[in-house]
Amino acid sequence: MARSVSIVAFDLAAAEWQAVDQSIDDAFGELESRVLKARPDLTSRAERVQAARFHFNYRAFDPPAESENVEPLVVGIRFEPGDGGIHIAGDICTEESGRILYDERCEAQLAGSATEVAVVAGDIARRLAAQHGVILDYFGAAPQ
Repeated sequence: MARSVSIVAFDLAAAEWQAVDQSIDDAFGELESRVLKARPDLTSRAERVQAARFHFNYRAFDPPAESENVEPLVVGIRFEPGDGGIHIAGDICTEESGRILYDERCEAQLAGSATEVAVVAGDIARRLAAQHGVILDYFGAAPQ
């Protein structure tokens, strides 16, 4: 039986969070493949941070070591308590300054099941993953 999502305590079982994270990781993995195919000199890292009232799943893209004044980019989805439910928001932003490069239609407020959270998070992740051009534009053309 699927429990409803309790925002205050993030009442999702470990297996339910795994389903949510897997839907995000699948989309972000495709994004990583596209970006690194076009820019093999970039590196990426997949990370998750979870606390009692916060969950963040992201993929970071780091510039080549010789790059100066170029921040890494973060493509991520965060989950936080919201008005009677769970607030989900995703974006592509610079890692240090937090400048948002893309966040169109990447936000939702839910009070539904863990399955609904996984579906919506997957939709947002795929929307972000479709923006690989934003990442490539930010880092510029591949060095020759």
